[in-house]
Amino acid sequence: MDAPAGSTAKRPTATSLLVQFICEEFPGVPLEPVGRRYWNDASGLEFILQLCVEDDERAGTVIAVSNKYYALSATCALFKHAEAKLNTRFAAGSLRIRYVPVEGTMMIDPDTARNLELVENMTHKKSTHSLFG
Repeated sequence: MDAPAGSTAKRPTATSLLVQFICEEFPGVPLEPVGRRYWNDASGLEFILQLCVEDDERAGTVIAVSNKYYALSATCALFKHAEAKLNTRFAAGSLRIRYVPVEGTMMIDPDTARNLELVENMTHKKSTHSLFG
């Protein structure tokens, strides 16, 4: 965590469930906490636009990630961490960046998800009946 010296901010004493699962799945891999201030979706998109090489895949990558909040936030955290902790910077247009969706999944836009009633019942808003549960 990146708390300033003399900060009165309290650090969590318990390890989060996510960190526990990551440690179980990848034993022996060191984890380094990255401060919340580094997680920013707009800055992540700026990093991609600045660092991605000009090739045939660039436009598709930018379109694919432009609405992926967590992917963009993680991108920002990654590059900010590399700058701050590893003292590493990349030249503009020097990285091949691609967005690869997880196999066995498909992308559904928000309107389609709503029309299919995946999460919420459109007829009875307070009903718990939907395809999700």
